[in-house]
Amino acid sequence: MKSDKVSDSKIKKFFAGKGFYMVASLCLVAVGVAAWSAVQSLPTPPIDSGKTESIVSKMTIDTSDNSAEGVGNTVSNVIDDRKTSSEPKETSSEVTMTEAPIATFFVLPITGEVIKKYNDKELQYSETYRDMRLHLGVDIAADKGTKVTAAGDGTVTEIKTDPLYGVTVIIDHGNGVTAKYCGLNGIPIVKVGDAVDCKTQLGDIDTIPCESVEQTHLHLEILKNNKTVSPLELMGMLEAE
Repeated sequence: MKSDKVSDSKIKKFFAGKGFYMVASLCLVAVGVAAWSAVQSLPTPPIDSGKTESIVSKMTIDTSDNSAEGVGNTVSNVIDDRKTSSEPKETSSEVTMTEAPIATFFVLPITGEVIKKYNDKELQYSETYRDMRLHLGVDIAADKGTKVTAAGDGTVTEIKTDPLYGVTVIIDHGNGVTAKYCGLNGIPIVKVGDAVDCKTQLGDIDTIPCESVEQTHLHLEILKNNKTVSPLELMGMLEAE
């Protein structure tokens, strides 16, 4: 029994001294060896030979858009500038329209005597209002019901009933030239958007409210770049004295 106690005492002294550090070192060595063995047991990573394909490259991405359905169909008289869904969409809503036919020459809309000339500088007497005022058109005498034709190629842009000039047909003749055919009957033959030429009948002579006392006639106004001009001078005709 005494020898056992001596042995226990020696063991305790051993661990209390250098023995403790020796055991700790052995443990650390054992842990390191175990970690190294685990790393060595892992499979070798594959070598990139350049033949592998990424997952993304194998994916099929659907870029279709139901809103693009119908692209490719054309609309009459309108340029189809719609875009497919893969192209950037434009925010502008502007639409390019077909330009109006351009008149290469002009003729008088009716045959008749010029009873009042254009004058944007000197006042002329108005029999209807019994005063002096400017006259920004040319008046061509004609019987009521006389057919009125366009003065040249163009497109009808507006038809209106003017409180002063009655039923009026407005035609764009191109090159900045716009003509107003005033004093027609209540049912014009043409409609907005129609292409016309010098043979196209617009309507018949009727009454002009602001010139109702004068002989029945066509009141023709022409604007060049939105400014009134002498109709007969623009047509290349001499005004009657």
